[in-house]
Amino acid sequence: GMAGGFIALFLAGYDLSFTATIGIVALIGIEIKNSILLVDFTNQLREQGVPLEEAIARAGEIRFLPILLTSATAIGGLLPLAIQGSGLYSPLAIVIIGGLVSSTLLGRLVTPVMYKVLPPAIVIVPFARAGEPRPWDISRAMDLTALVTLVGSTALWLRRQRGGR
Repeated sequence: GMAGGFIALFLAGYDLSFTATIGIVALIGIEIKNSILLVDFTNQLREQGVPLEEAIARAGEIRFLPILLTSATAIGGLLPLAIQGSGLYSPLAIVIIGGLVSSTLLGRLVTPVMYKVLPPAIVIVPFARAGEPRPWDISRAMDLTALVTLVGSTALWLRRQRGGR
């Protein structure tokens, strides 16, 4: 993910600046969120008694679309900032967009492999039903985060278009 951010920054012709560094920090948080979504769902499946390899495969299939959509939402929200060509905000947006593109593709491979190499110990819960959300299911919080990101960056872009700071 970070490599994709640095490559995008280089291809766009920007230097590593303070705002680009903030973008890298944000990108790391988004990458961790995507991995948590996948690992959490894999753990849920294993708690229900699903074997390790099947849980990894099912979690990858089921959680890929939510991860892809949250990444696409963030990219869509940051696109106006990247396109406007601002020396202040564009590097931040370009780093996050480039990193999201690469981490969404690479994370689909790296996270399941690392989970298989280092699987956590799981206690099987016999009363859990398949597909039943837990009260602390993280995917709901991530959907809200994606929505806030889109609304916030769109509001910032609109304010900039009107000549505001």
